[in-house]
Amino acid sequence: MFLDLANMSKFSGTVGTHDQPAPSAHLTLERLLQVGVPITYLAGSFPARSETFVYREVRALRNRGWNVTAVTLHESADEWQEELQDLSRSLLVVYGRSAMQTLAGFVLELANHPLSVCKTLFTGIVDCIAPGEPLGWIGRLKVIAGSVAGIGLAGRLRPGGTRHIHAHFAH
Repeated sequence: MFLDLANMSKFSGTVGTHDQPAPSAHLTLERLLQVGVPITYLAGSFPARSETFVYREVRALRNRGWNVTAVTLHESADEWQEELQDLSRSLLVVYGRSAMQTLAGFVLELANHPLSVCKTLFTGIVDCIAPGEPLGWIGRLKVIAGSVAGIGLAGRLRPGGTRHIHAHFAH
């Protein structure tokens, strides 16, 4: 009998064979999928009535008990639609009405993680100077502004424990 280490369950202590996985491996995976992991959905505009796939995904994960934070770069015209109100729960807006909160998140990150912030800003400055594709000066400055906004968003998300960011057409 061949011992299959890939099918050993770290949680149950049972071992599978080469031909048969451990009986509890499938159950362990099912249990892990039921655990709510802090996840962030990032979109250019959220919620949007036209993106049913995205908001159905967010609702399904929340119904399974996952802690889902929705992040929108820009305010959505559909945000106030009655059928989308539940999606505004834990909604963070990066620009517009929440720009000051994003800037505060940047300052918080700079105070708590100065080396990481400096590395990110340096990368943004390098991309601004030599973007690798044709880009006007306004676009180049947006690269630096986007770096600051990204760092600020990290500062806003960190307290919630986000472990995964899922981006949907965020540009």
